[in-house]
Amino acid sequence: MKKKILIMDDEHDVREILSDMLTFMGHEAVSSPEGKEAIRLYESTMKQGKPFDAVILDLTIPKGMGGEETAEHLRSIDPAACIIYSSGRWESASFEEKGGPDLQLVLSKPYTMKQLEEVVTKAMLIRGRERSGT
Repeated sequence: MKKKILIMDDEHDVREILSDMLTFMGHEAVSSPEGKEAIRLYESTMKQGKPFDAVILDLTIPKGMGGEETAEHLRSIDPAACIIYSSGRWESASFEEKGGPDLQLVLSKPYTMKQLEEVVTKAMLIRGRERSGT
């Protein structure tokens, strides 16, 4: 089933490749280079009644809002926002200490098409349980 997924990554090539991978998997991908724009895009789709099914956030954005802060803003807009974290560097102790459901949905760069597909599928299952209250 086709899902609408927002990608936030500061690297243009990563956004393009990830967008191509998601499109190949049958999904619609929209991308943003940093958090403020990602939040604006998310809010816009919520207002239109066509929200994103998931968001893939790069944790480290050197010249903008990173994944953790962006996720906090998205969850204030939509507590059931489905967040997938992506990073080539997992040195954020605060992120690792939080644990919980956020660590269920992570992609360590570089990742394969199969790994992406597995995480997106898992995210949709989790999102379905959250939306249904089970």
